[in-house]
Amino acid sequence: MAEIAFWTFIGLCIYTYMGYPLLIGILASLRQKPVRKGPVEPMVSFITVARNEEEVIEKKVLNTLSLDYPKDKLQLIFASDGSTDRTVEILNLYREKGVEVLACKGHRGKAATLNDAVSMSRGEIIVFSDARQEYRRDAIRKLVSNFSDPQVGAVGGELILLKEGDEAFGTTLATYWGYEKFIRDSESKVDSTIGVSGAIWAIRKELFEPFPHGLILDDLYLPMRVVMKGYRVVFEREALAFDRVNNDPVKEFRRKVRTLAGNWQCFFKMKGLFNPFRNRVCWQFVSHKVLRVLFPFFTAGAFVANLFLLSDPFYRGIFYLQCAFYLLCLLSLISHRLNLGFHLLNLFHTFAVLNYSAFMGFLKFLTGKHRGAWK
Repeated sequence: MAEIAFWTFIGLCIYTYMGYPLLIGILASLRQKPVRKGPVEPMVSFITVARNEEEVIEKKVLNTLSLDYPKDKLQLIFASDGSTDRTVEILNLYREKGVEVLACKGHRGKAATLNDAVSMSRGEIIVFSDARQEYRRDAIRKLVSNFSDPQVGAVGGELILLKEGDEAFGTTLATYWGYEKFIRDSESKVDSTIGVSGAIWAIRKELFEPFPHGLILDDLYLPMRVVMKGYRVVFEREALAFDRVNNDPVKEFRRKVRTLAGNWQCFFKMKGLFNPFRNRVCWQFVSHKVLRVLFPFFTAGAFVANLFLLSDPFYRGIFYLQCAFYLLCLLSLISHRLNLGFHLLNLFHTFAVLNYSAFMGFLKFLTGKHRGAWK
C-alpha cells in the first residue's frame, strides 16, 4: 500500500506541472478552435478599481486617455475602494477629460467596488483593469476584435512582466509566468482558458453577474461563469499590459497566499464546477487549478509514504534525494532572508515559496481568515 501511495503521489506531482501542460499543448496543436475576429468598435466601458494608489494612478489615467479607441465609444470609470490617500483627489483632476470617478466610502473590497462601477457602465463590452499596469495603445482594439465571434463571451489579455535589474527571484517568477501563459494560450486554442489576468480582460455586459460579497478572485469566478453559460473565454496574446516583476519574495508570498485562498473560495462558491455535464472544461479546470493547490499535499504524501519503504535500497535512495531537495529549499529561504545572493538556489526558493503559499492559502480559507478587501 505504501508503494502504491508513493507512486500515486509522485504521478500526481509530475502530471500537475509537466503532464497536463504537455497534454494541453499537444491538443492545442491538433484541434484548434479558431476565433472569428473582426474590426468591430462596440461601446466599451473601461473600469479600473484602486485603493490608495496615489503613486501610480495619474500615470494610469494618462495611459488610459492615450489608448487608440474612439473617444465617443469609450467610457472611462475609475473607482476608489475607500482610498485614504490622494487617489480620489488626483482622479478628480481629470473629470473634464472624460474620466468618471466613483469614490466609494469605506473599505469594502474589490468585488463590491466593481459591482458599483459596473452599475455605472454604458458599454456593450466591459474591460476590467488594475491601477498599476499600463496598456499598449491598441490593447482595447485587440481585446474587442474577438467579440465579433458570437461564441466568445470573455477575453483575457497578456500581462507582460518587465524585469528590473538581475534579481534572481524576479527572473524566475517571470519565467514561471511565461510557463503559465503557455498553458492559458493552449487552453484557449482547445476551447477556453481557465481564468484570466485581472489586469487586462473583457466581458460582454449581458453576461456579467454581480460578484458575491467578499469574493477574492473576480478573474476566475466570472470567466468560469461565462464558460458554464456556454460561451468561450479566449486568450488574446496581442492585447498587452505591462507590469514590473515583484522582486520581493515576502510581498509575492502574501499575494500568492491570498490568490490561492481565493481559489478555494471559488471551488466552494460555484456549483457545478466539478460536474463535467455542467462544466465542459472540467478536466482542464481540475488539472490547472485544483491540482495546483493540492500539490503541497502530494509532495508531503510522497515523503511520508517513502518513510515506510526505507528497507528497500531503491526507495532509500529516493528518500535521500527528497531530503537533499528540501534541504536546498531551506537553504534558499535562508539565503534570501539574509540576502546572501546564492542565485543558484533560486529555483528551489521559488518552489518553496509557491508551495508553502499554497498550503497557507488553504489554511487561511479553512480558518476563515481570507478577506475580500485587500490591503
